[in-house]
Amino acid sequence: MRIDELLRLETLGLELVWGEPELLRQEISGVTATDLLDPSEYVQTGEVVLSGLVWWTARGGKQRADRFVTALRRAGAVALLAGVVRHNGLPEEIVEACRENGIVLAAVSAETTFRTITDEIYLRRWGALTASPHSSLPDHVRRALDRLIREQAPAGEVLDRIAAQLGGLPCALVTASGRTIARSSGAPVQPPAAIVRGLRREAANQPVGRADSPYDTWYLHLPGPQAPPRLLQEVAGMLRHYRDVAVEEQDRRDQAMRELVTQLDRGDIENSSATVVLPDFGWVPQRVVTAVTTPHRPGAAAAALREVLAHLGTEPIAVGVHGRQAVAVVPEIKDVATHLVSLHDLVQSCDPETELHLGLGDPADALTGLRDSLVRSAHACRAGAHLGRAVTTVADLTTLGGLLAGVPHPVRTTFSREVLGELLDPEPSRAELRATLEAFLDHNGSWTRTAEALFLHVNTVHYRIERVEKLTGRDVSRLDDRIDLYAALQALDEDQSRRMRASQAATSTSPAGEISSPATDSGAPSGTRPR
Repeated sequence: MRIDELLRLETLGLELVWGEPELLRQEISGVTATDLLDPSEYVQTGEVVLSGLVWWTARGGKQRADRFVTALRRAGAVALLAGVVRHNGLPEEIVEACRENGIVLAAVSAETTFRTITDEIYLRRWGALTASPHSSLPDHVRRALDRLIREQAPAGEVLDRIAAQLGGLPCALVTASGRTIARSSGAPVQPPAAIVRGLRREAANQPVGRADSPYDTWYLHLPGPQAPPRLLQEVAGMLRHYRDVAVEEQDRRDQAMRELVTQLDRGDIENSSATVVLPDFGWVPQRVVTAVTTPHRPGAAAAALREVLAHLGTEPIAVGVHGRQAVAVVPEIKDVATHLVSLHDLVQSCDPETELHLGLGDPADALTGLRDSLVRSAHACRAGAHLGRAVTTVADLTTLGGLLAGVPHPVRTTFSREVLGELLDPEPSRAELRATLEAFLDHNGSWTRTAEALFLHVNTVHYRIERVEKLTGRDVSRLDDRIDLYAALQALDEDQSRRMRASQAATSTSPAGEISSPATDSGAPSGTRPR
């Protein structure tokens, strides 16, 4: 398959940003999804690279763009397919770097997932291979496998028969995050990270069944020479039975978990479903783990949380959805937060354009203690999402800003609006007052240091703070009022803060080093005196 053929596929909606005609005729050998700044170790010659551009920042600019694209050229990549969601388009520095290094660049819309592109490339490559009639499963082998599956033989036993049919090639049934579900006797034991790299590099990976999200995709994985594609597709179709059975059982347990979480939230646990989803409760302490994705997709968050916990070996896992968050109850594991941090990036790599955040509650020694664990876990998860943390516990929230980050968005917004009032208005005069208040609080109420930081006369600072006090009804000389104002500023969400900073920047006209006169600033009277 060539690059120009890939770009012409209407189902993907790829938009060519740069690429010379001769470069577009290059053959594609495979595909790798990555957001490492230097991915050269994982990229193979002839591959297309998918990236959500998480590694790029405006501050890094051209330097970071050059480093990433140069690494692609060094590794022999032929094209970069970049997501437009994170930066609302493709930064010009990246376009220029691709042009300089001879790397074809195409934009991936928000509607197209990286998994869709990956599957399309591999399916086209397999279809391009000439498969003889002998490459499919013989009837007697298919009947034997059907019989084993109907008799509910272990998946490993079925994989042994498949490996034999593939001429002794080892094979395994794995998930998109590298977790091994089953493997043939001759298949090597691989760490999850190695399996994920193999899924990205090698063509001999056939999806098993249809996944609801990138996190719960299964693959027939052959960590070795490529087998006939038609045979792989037939075998993967037969293995779908194991996935269907697992999904059916998972749905039953998830329903019980949803009921349990609802009862915990209401404080009604006398007739809970704990016996279904917590068979060992009473012997081992349990704790609640919560997950959320950004953007919010509760179903995907549940699949991601299930996959993270399955890596810990705590199967079977039941995951319920509570509001926008996915919730699970698991037995206490030593250093569980450390384990979750190590697994987070592995599972998030299934969908690099979606952020995954985990919250961890405290362990409970009795069923009644799970409600507190649920509350702490949910709060920590919301805070972690707001602060950009992978894994968060309530014990990590040791600042006022961290504590407020876990307060639900509507509550934070209302609190800020009620405390700051007209200071949130977008007009320039209010932006000046907000900037002065922030600087005043940041400098511990020092009039002199605030004036120096803002390049203002100290009388101007006095006048502006008096305006703040009048508009908010707060007295900055009182500790409780000062804390309220600080908390209201901290509680602003990221979008509000960004708009406020932009408004303040637009109204800042005094060049660095210039001291404003109180007589010419916001109408301050010339007779104002420092307190």
